[in-house]
Amino acid sequence: MLPATWAALTFSGPGHRGIVRDSLSKYYLQGFPMNILKSLIFITALCSLSACNSFDVNLNQQHSEIWWVGAQTRECYGMVPQQCLLVKKKVDGEWNNFYDQIEGFTYQKGFEYKVRVAVTPIEQPMADGSDRRYTLLDVLSKVSAEP
Repeated sequence: MLPATWAALTFSGPGHRGIVRDSLSKYYLQGFPMNILKSLIFITALCSLSACNSFDVNLNQQHSEIWWVGAQTRECYGMVPQQCLLVKKKVDGEWNNFYDQIEGFTYQKGFEYKVRVAVTPIEQPMADGSDRRYTLLDVLSKVSAEP
């Protein structure tokens, strides 16, 4: 059975607003120890803040990824028309245009590459630029795509 104070929630109309607030406040103050309530609020706030911080930290850490770079480039349009590398992050994934550059990587048309790339967040990127820097760590394979 619900406490009598919850019944005030079912009333609507002018004049009942104060009853609901007073009833709920009275119920929580009398029916629940304040030290436990304060502890629950503190723990909830702490968990919320720590979850946000850990999420932000993960986004802002350098990490490496394995990419496959296609044997051909494709015309694409970013700020200006350009030739984009075709990149995928899974062997069976789709080829996607890569509008940026991989520092230290010299692309040779007609070869498919498997590369390890460092992805580094840029703290204050240019307004029209990438928010990541890509640097070649290792060429894992280079295979001719010509039959």
